[in-house]
Amino acid sequence: YIVLSSSWNEIYSGVIGLKRITVLFTILGIIIAFFLSFYFSKKITSPIWQLNKGARILASGNLSYRINLKTGDELEKLALEFNRMAEELKKSYDSLDEKIRNATKDLKEAYIEIEDKNRRLEEADKLKSEFLANMSHELRTPLNAIIGFTDLIKEGVYGKVNKNQYDKLDRIHRNANHLLNLINDILDLSKIEAGKMELYPEKFDLSSLIYEIKEEMEPLAKERGLDFITETDNIDVYLDYRRLK
Repeated sequence: YIVLSSSWNEIYSGVIGLKRITVLFTILGIIIAFFLSFYFSKKITSPIWQLNKGARILASGNLSYRINLKTGDELEKLALEFNRMAEELKKSYDSLDEKIRNATKDLKEAYIEIEDKNRRLEEADKLKSEFLANMSHELRTPLNAIIGFTDLIKEGVYGKVNKNQYDKLDRIHRNANHLLNLINDILDLSKIEAGKMELYPEKFDLSSLIYEIKEEMEPLAKERGLDFITETDNIDVYLDYRRLK
């Protein structure tokens, strides 16, 4: 047997050195890995954070903001798309704003024009009322005079009249009254503005109305060489006599 003897430190000196080197490299590896992970994490998350920030600013309505990324990858392309979208939206909003300003201007001008037309209409309505009021007096006065003089002639104030003359005067009297009633209707502002005419129905014989119309229309028929003939039975009706006539 051959026996070799040596101290522990001398035998394991190489292993201990290797252990120390291994521990040192492990610590250095951990430190390097930490710094590399921090660096790459920042490099990845920073562009994403900028994209998120840009999206929030654009969503708030600030379409002039632009995302500035120079990563040379898909994130940069995404940022460019964001910027292009913001540019298009800004153009659209600017165009819309211009259209709104023009529309507002047109509406303002139209409103001024409508106000001017309303003022003119009010003036015209006032002039119409004044004109109708004056015409009411001017037309009623001679008609009332005609009716009054016809009554006096019929009563024989200016001399005796025969039956034929009396019938003709009676016809003049009825037509003058009818014309006066029509003028009263036309010149009644309250009825015109209300858009309605009131009816006053009464019971009468329809043949009497037809006979009265025949008397008024016969002269017009004779002027044209026509005969005006009516045939009717006695029919009682309940209507507005003057409106029906």
